[in-house]
Amino acid sequence: VLIEVRDFGSGVDAAQLAHLTEPFYRTDSARQRATGGVGLGMYLCRLVAQAHGGTLEVRNAQPGLVVTALLI
Repeated sequence: VLIEVRDFGSGVDAAQLAHLTEPFYRTDSARQRATGGVGLGMYLCRLVAQAHGGTLEVRNAQPGLVVTALLI
């Protein structure tokens, strides 16, 4: 099963892409009380994908961000 989710926001700095699935990681622009969250969402998605023998990939889409989960 291939699941792909895309947003059309500003995307993420290329240097931060590899860190998005780390626990408690938040980009500098997301470190505000108003935005909420603790940085676990993408990490949990990666764990679910891995538990199903799959992968989770995050990439910039110009504009936006694409998250692809491959579940085997």
